[in-house]
Amino acid sequence: MKRNYIVFYFLLAVTILSCKNETILNPVKQQLFTISNQTADNKLLVYNRLSNGSLEYDTSVSLAGNGTGAVLGSANPLTASTDGNWLFAVNAASNTIASIDIRGNLPIVKDTIATNGVKPVSIAVFSNWVYVLNQGGNGSICGFSYDGNGNLNYIPNSFLQLGSGPVNPAQISFNNEGNALIVTEKDSSKIDLIQLNNNGSVNSIQKFPSYSTKPYGFVRNNNNYIFCSEALQNYFTVYKVNANSIDLVSTPVTTTQIGACWVGLLPNQQYAYMLHAGTNCLTGFDVTAPTNPRLLNSDGNSASTGAHPIEIVASKNSKLIYVLCSDTNGINVFDVSETGALNPVQEKLGLPLGAVGLALKD
Repeated sequence: MKRNYIVFYFLLAVTILSCKNETILNPVKQQLFTISNQTADNKLLVYNRLSNGSLEYDTSVSLAGNGTGAVLGSANPLTASTDGNWLFAVNAASNTIASIDIRGNLPIVKDTIATNGVKPVSIAVFSNWVYVLNQGGNGSICGFSYDGNGNLNYIPNSFLQLGSGPVNPAQISFNNEGNALIVTEKDSSKIDLIQLNNNGSVNSIQKFPSYSTKPYGFVRNNNNYIFCSEALQNYFTVYKVNANSIDLVSTPVTTTQIGACWVGLLPNQQYAYMLHAGTNCLTGFDVTAPTNPRLLNSDGNSASTGAHPIEIVASKNSKLIYVLCSDTNGINVFDVSETGALNPVQEKLGLPLGAVGLALKD
């Protein structure tokens, strides 16, 4: 009997040691993801993030659909879940979205589902709800739930057409509480507030005029302030999302830069960055006081990027930002200082023409 115990504990020790060695040999990697958006076999492109934040290409995974091969004119076509375990990506030409398990080092596509609209371009996630924004036609939204296996299911009564004519929507996002959605409409110069029921279905929609023409990308902080780019006047505006209204709460800020389109916010809520696709740069703002954004650089040029920056994402520790540039087919990596100043780390080239979206695994 004593010998049997010795053998048992020896085997148990070997098993535990093997598991530990496996963890050491195969640690979960920090990664960056983007979508190839190719017209045949749209793929998730996977890059490993090295210790200094620079990127090294790893692999690609088919998203079981097709892309458009061109920039989508939207923000967040690729979005991570709050817990960081899942990605959701658009197949813009197939009118589907895909759920992707990123808990391991090789992403696994678990499900795809039709978006009930044309040309999905932006995705928002809250808890186990996923809402997609369809840009085609008159614009529409549609909601889904997902389970622990990544299976997507339509939320009844979650489909909503945004207009009676084309509105060319750019982005969808949840409010902080998850009981409403925010959508920017470029062509109608409106910002929508869409109330949701407790089961995730659509309750109502209200439309509010933006301060100036063509509201584009935006990002929400933890107190329901949204920092928005307004493309034609190149304004950086701040709105407060209330229970039944979206109100301008800041004096709009403008610079000499051109083509304001997308906005990113550091997780520490201190600095926001607006991308200028016309002058290929980032404009940094101190947004510690959200209603009084302050330019970090008087001319609005906080850092130069590759040609036509279209997407931005920040690391969880607020120390790095990544910018996707469509005309140079690359990703710029910047280190973020304590003052919000940006220091170039890398320009990673070689993306396919038309690549869109950025998401991180920290």
